[in-house]
Amino acid sequence: MKTPAFWYEKKGWKAFALSPLSFVYTMLSTFHFFYRKCFQKRLPIPVICIGNLTLGGSGKTPTAIAIADILKTHYGKTPHFLTRGYGGKVKNLHKTTLLDNPSYTGDEPLLLAKHGTTWVCSDRYQSGKAAHDEGADVCIMDDGLQNPSLFHDLTLLVIDGQQGLGNGCTFPAGPLRTFPKKGMREADAIILIHGSKTDKDALTLYKKPVFDAHFEARLPIPPQAIIAFAGIGYPKKFKHSLETLGFKILAFYDFPDHYVYTEKDIGDLYTRSIALSCPILTTEKDYLKIPAPWREKMYTLPITLSFRDSDSFFHFLEDALKIDRIK
Repeated sequence: MKTPAFWYEKKGWKAFALSPLSFVYTMLSTFHFFYRKCFQKRLPIPVICIGNLTLGGSGKTPTAIAIADILKTHYGKTPHFLTRGYGGKVKNLHKTTLLDNPSYTGDEPLLLAKHGTTWVCSDRYQSGKAAHDEGADVCIMDDGLQNPSLFHDLTLLVIDGQQGLGNGCTFPAGPLRTFPKKGMREADAIILIHGSKTDKDALTLYKKPVFDAHFEARLPIPPQAIIAFAGIGYPKKFKHSLETLGFKILAFYDFPDHYVYTEKDIGDLYTRSIALSCPILTTEKDYLKIPAPWREKMYTLPITLSFRDSDSFFHFLEDALKIDRIK
């Protein structure tokens, strides 16, 4: 689905009209959470959960990738990713490869698989056990704050300062998956991406460590006039990033989150780019969902997550996971 515009506007009549459904959603999700927690299982290796409060777009996947890179580079660890594969058709345990079709696995597993072994399964314990059996010494759950079936040794809550928390309502009246106070209780620390000092001050009221982070982009081409498209949770963020980097966007197309592109979709975009004599840019996640023959005609904007005070975050990881940095 596309993110409704009213989710990120002042609470209006649409949000009020949908509030009864939000109440039902909240009650059902709360029941589901505590039911799953009653049957919680634990792995013999640490599990790091990367979660968020909103539906899509907060930056969980880049955060999971950044933490995996930190664990490999600075601690000599062998992390594996665990994901549900939202939007895919996988029913049983599946080890993702770069040859998989995004309509089968979902798009996020393909992006994660570029950075490490990735398991797709709705049963997180089953995928975690498979990871352990194949040599993982730490598991990173991309998403999972609302799924306590697998014990989390460390839970990190990702909040995007540009996106915010919307109108403060739970789905479908707003973008929240759970109320902030409950989500903060489950978290051990907060990762604030592109947040302001005001955002950080507000989050410190929850008495959790808050780590400032930001995305760094690697430009595939010099800033110029372009066409851009994205099928992510919050496409406006990608558009804003391109504009901040100096690109002049002649046309921007937003598709539903987790959308898998057809030949016609990309053919139409390419025809438009020829007419305007400009290149096409998209996100890394969207690039993986483009039919292979068209990929060489597109540019992607790779991003990496960096911590403003990486040493503080490293010390936090060491204390939380009882690990030592490579000398």
